[in-house]
Amino acid sequence: MSKEKKAKPDDFERLDDWMKQFLDDPYAIYDDIFPIDLYETTNEYIVEADISSFHVTQIEINYHNQELCLTVKTEKEDFTKNLFLPFDLTDKSIETECANHILSIKIAKQQNGDHSSFSIILPFQ
Repeated sequence: MSKEKKAKPDDFERLDDWMKQFLDDPYAIYDDIFPIDLYETTNEYIVEADISSFHVTQIEINYHNQELCLTVKTEKEDFTKNLFLPFDLTDKSIETECANHILSIKIAKQQNGDHSSFSIILPFQ
């Protein structure tokens, strides 16, 4: 005989909570290690990452075409987040800022005319 696996009521509650969060904020990428969120203003897109568990010098940011890659390098392991955006980054002006353990990457909506991909060096504070 085989036993049927039954879903527990709390499984449905967790799924329901996840769906509510996703529908409320579909651009948020939540996890316990390296949460990221994406906002849009009139002039720019803003990617924010909570780096409270890391030091700003451990962060590496790269982009190529539509992919923005954030990597945190620690002694034990590296954590990487790849965001695939619906626009090309190679012709955008990109600025970084780090304050209160929040890394902000500001991507201008207007093209800047420079068509190259490169790493961004974070400012030291």
